[in-house]
Amino acid sequence: MQAAEGESGLYWRLYQAALWLAADDWRSKQADITQAAQQCIDSDPEWSAPALLLANMYEKLDDFRRMEETCQQALVRNPSATDVADVLITLLEKQGRFSDADQVLTQIEMNPRLASDWGVRIALHSKDFSRAIDELKLRVSNDDRDANSRILLARLVYWQTKDADQAFAL
Repeated sequence: MQAAEGESGLYWRLYQAALWLAADDWRSKQADITQAAQQCIDSDPEWSAPALLLANMYEKLDDFRRMEETCQQALVRNPSATDVADVLITLLEKQGRFSDADQVLTQIEMNPRLASDWGVRIALHSKDFSRAIDELKLRVSNDDRDANSRILLARLVYWQTKDADQAFAL
């Protein structure tokens, strides 16, 4: 791949860094992985794959601060990088930082359905069931065929009210 792309190639750098990261001795290659990924980022700032590779390395190192910073910087460069946003939101949820995860949702540009899915997920993880119910009610009012949202809404309504008739009506 390097021969085909030449020294200025990006794909070979990214794949080489990914190979290093997958190897047993990846820790000895941290500087090389970082350098290769950074060259890809510098050449194409909106490309999310190099940032995700770095985030993966920082996660393996348990360096969650740098993982978060890497994702935040990638989202500044490309606010529609939903793959990066997903990694960042998952990290923040694992840390119990639900308001920060909500903040990420407001910063990124994405499909409204995906934003709604994440909003429900964050509300459920933070135990804000009334917010999840409100979001699901909005979704089912806009889509008669959204069976998954209806089922989840019915379960939440029943769990909260113990009103089986209302849950079955949904």
